[in-house]
Amino acid sequence: MQKGKTTDMEIGNLPELRQYIRQRLAYYEFPASDLEHYDQSMEYLINRHNDPNLYLGIVGEFSTGKSTFINALLGMEILKEDILPGTTCAPTYLCHGKSFKVDIYSIDGRLEFTYNGCKKNSSGKTGKCSPVPQMADLVKEIEKARSFIHKYTAEENNAKSISKVVISLPCENQLFKAGIVIVDTPGINASERHQRVASDTVKQACDLAIVVIPATRSCSTTLMNFIDDSLEQSQEYCIGLITLMDQIKAKERKQVISFVKSRLNSEDVKFQDVFAVSPYSILHADEFRKNNEAEEFQDEFHQMVEQISKKIKKQKKYIIQQKLQNLIRSIMLEQLSPFFTRTQDELQNRYTELCNNRLGNFSDFITTSRKTACDAVLHTKPSIEEISQIAREVRLALEEELNNGISSAASKAELKNATASETIQLKLEIVKSVKLDLKIEALRRRILAAARNAHKQFAEEFNREFRNLGKHNESATSLVISNSTTALFDWTNIGSDSVGHEIDRQKTTMLGGALVGGIFFGALCASGLIGVIGAAVVGGLAALFGKSLPELKKEARVQMHSRLVIWENELTMKISGAIDKMIGDIYIRLQGAMEQYRMYQSQIEELIRTERNQQASLKRQITKIEKDLQLLHAFASAPSKLLKTA
Repeated sequence: MQKGKTTDMEIGNLPELRQYIRQRLAYYEFPASDLEHYDQSMEYLINRHNDPNLYLGIVGEFSTGKSTFINALLGMEILKEDILPGTTCAPTYLCHGKSFKVDIYSIDGRLEFTYNGCKKNSSGKTGKCSPVPQMADLVKEIEKARSFIHKYTAEENNAKSISKVVISLPCENQLFKAGIVIVDTPGINASERHQRVASDTVKQACDLAIVVIPATRSCSTTLMNFIDDSLEQSQEYCIGLITLMDQIKAKERKQVISFVKSRLNSEDVKFQDVFAVSPYSILHADEFRKNNEAEEFQDEFHQMVEQISKKIKKQKKYIIQQKLQNLIRSIMLEQLSPFFTRTQDELQNRYTELCNNRLGNFSDFITTSRKTACDAVLHTKPSIEEISQIAREVRLALEEELNNGISSAASKAELKNATASETIQLKLEIVKSVKLDLKIEALRRRILAAARNAHKQFAEEFNREFRNLGKHNESATSLVISNSTTALFDWTNIGSDSVGHEIDRQKTTMLGGALVGGIFFGALCASGLIGVIGAAVVGGLAALFGKSLPELKKEARVQMHSRLVIWENELTMKISGAIDKMIGDIYIRLQGAMEQYRMYQSQIEELIRTERNQQASLKRQITKIEKDLQLLHAFASAPSKLLKTA
């Protein structure tokens, strides 16, 4: 098979698929780290395909008897038993071997240490060692090696730096005879790291699992969630194992078994079988002989081992095939397909963009976008009804303040003082700060927010349309946009000066030369308001002897109300005019800001012409990646085609 010439018709096994996909990934510039991950996944898949063993995971929560169960299976204490959380800190593989040996693999997969029964060496080097011929000798060797094994399987600090421990045992065991490797996993709720390691080990390495369920605290939510997530693909082959039965009273054991099965059914867990045993009684039979339970527990345990061995031996080939097919699907659909799909989408989007000639006229883009942005600002102008409502509220507040002063006057002298220019100015100042300033400022901020948002949207649209020009074409120079052009302008003070200037400009004419501080005082005092009210009261005082105080108050209220209504209309027009000028100032500033982008017109138009030449190339790439995706999904749908001799 020539490099680069592989087709889907020629791919007949895993190495050929690996080579073909690697070429395609390199062509699409697959990230180096992801490419390494893909290589490792394919290497593992090929090795598993050539490995005749079946990997049986032992999973469960911490201190539920996993290690005890494995030791009982083997008839000797290989793994540490403890009531502390996490006595199994690293995945531990137990398999048949010609001699007793312990291999420690680092997190990057290298063989780090080996104990071979003769001496310990580092860096994977071992001394010569002849097979252990007798069980008694094997037990002695294990006793010598136990501290070494526990150091890497039960000590958290060491376990963090290793990927697995492999223990080879030259002993006769029904599971070993059936070509089964036992995998002890960390407790799933001992710590977050333990749970992650257990989940990864079961998903990636194990073909099926025995789930250890303690009779004393059966079927926790954590365990149910783990089964649902990590055993989803192999659940139908898995086996439930109820342990610690020796801690349950004899008359209650059937009830416990029934409860566990019911709980599993309620969670829709479909194990192929559930057993209840006491592994501890196998290793410590003397403790149970006094109550005649040792023989019963041993018989149940040995029957369970025999049944499990027969079931797994019968299903072994099919289970391994299913595992390999699941691994293929995982690589094809989870690792590769998202990248190919994402790349296809990127190519298709770029191709569609160019074919639609969406960027064909830069000048039209600027003109249309500028109009859209400026129209958005114009549409924020408050309606005449909204402005009238503000003026009305101001007039009513001022009228109320003045009426209160008139009503509280106890004499004609106090009435005169209540309508004096100084008093009116004071009332105006109160109304201005309470009613007018805040409302006008809110209008100004609303308009400015619209201007800022319009400019921001324009800049973002420009970036979406033009910033990536040239990046898909190696022969083109990418567009470089000045930060000063795309930066949003500071609109904070825009409008405030224009509104103030528009109203301040008319202060002297409105008040007849009497200036009142503040931007909006001039508008409030428009058309000689103070003079009109003051004259009305003075005229009333001239006829002091002919009119009573109540009559004077009434006359003052009537004249004041009449003038304030006229003044309200004038105030409405003044506010509207000032806001129009503010919007006009903002409109001009916004147009000018957007016009600065025209400096890029010639460069952008050249890039567009260059990228149009890439359409044919893009189309060819899209066609190729469509075929690549079809290939991935074809092998994901029918992975058995690849499972020939690799």
